[in-house]
Amino acid sequence: MMTHHAQTRMQQRALSQTAVEAIIQFGEVTRSHGADRYFLTRSSRRRLEQALGNGFTRAHARELNAYVVLADDGGLVTCAYRTRRLRRA
Repeated sequence: MMTHHAQTRMQQRALSQTAVEAIIQFGEVTRSHGADRYFLTRSSRRRLEQALGNGFTRAHARELNAYVVLADDGGLVTCAYRTRRLRRA
């Protein structure tokens, strides 16, 4: 499930559904402000590359430098590009 806000942000930021799903599936998760935040680290990028291939990571290189926020019910709240290092809890 995706909120209207998340759909708007994905469109504004040119993030594909495929990249968002890859971040959720392979990314690290931290708890922040009552929601789960998913993002890729070096090790999770390697796992992603091993599973989906180097072509996928090259094609989506810019998009994979994003983070995704999921609510407790599993709904996608928002997504954005990382401009700084994310703090871990």
